[in-house]
Amino acid sequence: MTPSKGPMVLKKKRKGPITLAKGTVITLALILVLWETLLLLFGPLPEGWGKILAPAFLLALLASLFLLKPRRRGLLVALVLMALPLIYWFSLKPSNNRDWRKDLAVLPYATIKGDEITIHNIRNCDYRTDKDYDVHYYTKTFNLKDLCCVDMILSDWGLKKIVHTMFSFGFKKGDKIDYVCISIEVRKEKGEGYSSIRGFFRNYEIIYIVGDERDLIRLRTNFRKNPPEEVRLYRLKPQSPQVLKKVFLDFMERINRLREHPQWYNALTSNCMTSAFFLMKPDAPRAKFDWRLILNGYADRLLYEKGIIDTNLSFQELRKESLINKRAQAADNSPDFSRLIREPPPRRKK
Repeated sequence: MTPSKGPMVLKKKRKGPITLAKGTVITLALILVLWETLLLLFGPLPEGWGKILAPAFLLALLASLFLLKPRRRGLLVALVLMALPLIYWFSLKPSNNRDWRKDLAVLPYATIKGDEITIHNIRNCDYRTDKDYDVHYYTKTFNLKDLCCVDMILSDWGLKKIVHTMFSFGFKKGDKIDYVCISIEVRKEKGEGYSSIRGFFRNYEIIYIVGDERDLIRLRTNFRKNPPEEVRLYRLKPQSPQVLKKVFLDFMERINRLREHPQWYNALTSNCMTSAFFLMKPDAPRAKFDWRLILNGYADRLLYEKGIIDTNLSFQELRKESLINKRAQAADNSPDFSRLIREPPPRRKK
């Protein structure tokens, strides 16, 4: 009896790890199949093809696993089927040469000579409505020694938990501050809309718009009505000139690189907030990724907790006073738009 127990004990010891490994492989395979099905449904296939190919892919996969004999042949066919969407995914290449919407057709770029930086193609659209506008661009030279501040703008179009993020850099000359605003967006083609779920599947390229605040902010406060957007402007606490300059130049370097090497937009990993975070991370090595960078409607609370924005008021008071819609509507197309939307600054606790 004793010899027969030895192998039985050995078998029990091996069974656990083998079952765990098999379960892990099956789970990962199911996740991959789910992702591939969504890719076929929401990827950049010609209209209507996804609804045909996604169910066909699933049916062929099930047939190979449960109907093909011997079992090894069925598994081999299933692996080949699972490889096809991956090959399609990696074959998709971003491009700068598409029939772009007119407000997204021209890419900005910067040239640098010493402390002087010239930004080309700063956008300043003349809006009649959010869909009816004339597109204008201008070129402007700034001195990096004048760079004094950066503000964060959050624009909520109704989702609350997900908002659009922009950053505005200020250059001080005498009593005046000139601002240049950067908005990281989906680069849409003519007639193309935006779908959040399609944003995960290489349907859109990413664009860094460098714009006048009378364009990028006023579009959202004065012209977007369906749905209306709530826009909040937060003054970030002063940074050292070296860090501020490095962050700004990192943005410009990315903008120049996209002109030569287009990149896909991704609703999770390469959107308006996460792209900015990864750009700024080398200059703030202690900054840790936080779930509020994904649900960026909470990004202002995150910055408040970290002391990056003004903490002289309670968070709710600061949030209320940072809402700039009425000020922007009153300023409209004034040359002093940037100054007027920042006045009065948030009051201090009594």
